[in-house]
Amino acid sequence: MGEKQRISKGHNPSTFIQQCTFNGKMCLKEYLSNFSNFRYGNCVTFNKRTNMIKSRKVSKTGTGSGLLLSLYFEADKYMAPTPTIGGIVIIHDPDEIPAPEEKGYIISHGYETVIGMKQTIFKRLPAPYKDRCIDYKARSAEFTRSKDECIRKCIQMRSFTQCGCIDPTLSILLHEFRSCDISNETESCCLDDVLDRMSRTGSTCNCPLPCRFVSYGEELSRSLLRSINITESFSLPKNDVARVKIFYSTLKKLVYEQRPQWEVSELLSILGNEFALWLGSSLVFFGEILEILVLYVKHVSAYIFFRFKQKMVSPV
Repeated sequence: MGEKQRISKGHNPSTFIQQCTFNGKMCLKEYLSNFSNFRYGNCVTFNKRTNMIKSRKVSKTGTGSGLLLSLYFEADKYMAPTPTIGGIVIIHDPDEIPAPEEKGYIISHGYETVIGMKQTIFKRLPAPYKDRCIDYKARSAEFTRSKDECIRKCIQMRSFTQCGCIDPTLSILLHEFRSCDISNETESCCLDDVLDRMSRTGSTCNCPLPCRFVSYGEELSRSLLRSINITESFSLPKNDVARVKIFYSTLKKLVYEQRPQWEVSELLSILGNEFALWLGSSLVFFGEILEILVLYVKHVSAYIFFRFKQKMVSPV
């Protein structure tokens, strides 16, 4: 199924999201963006960072803050091969492209799912230190904003080199290349062979760890829904809807930061102290030698003078 056909047959985002509030206020349309996923159909992203829009921030904790979504699944319109009814929620960095195939939480219809978050930040050191991390956001020319995105792009390039097409099931698509037809046995087997070779021989992708990585430490709980009242006169049946609450359980951040054992300033300071110590020792040693030479010259001069004087007064 092509992308246009998936979009037309998938959920209408405005129907799928019946309610959306952030910090107790209705979500503005400019903070909602849509994209199509090969496996999961139409998807909606909230709070995606762009050049035109700044990402929203929270200053409170608890269920009264954060994001509240009421989702309408339209179960009667699901296609026959679809095995389950529900959705997937992914919590990710505003700059990152979400990948529902790799991570996310399943949201079941008929339940309210509560997701509490606690932010943890990891900061690593670039080369020449051990991790040799890189700042993916600074590599804007390569359009690679995370390690996962870098790996997926690398797989796509390997697939195109070996198969002449790219894997449409990966969340990153290189539009200048043709997508493989997974119903074609030859192309499908070729894509499997690419992944098999990379897993057996080891990846040759140059995708080191990011210098800054944010983990949200999600904790989930859920309870049964009775119904969702959209307006005073309209409500949705519980078997066709789900409610999701996403919030920070604390505003404290846990930061793990790598630091060099010796800073440049500390190293220069230590070297300066060492040079000063050895220079001071050298000056003391030179002073002692000079003192010995002076005393030696003094004694030799006195001895010569004494011998000369003794010779002058000796009887003939």
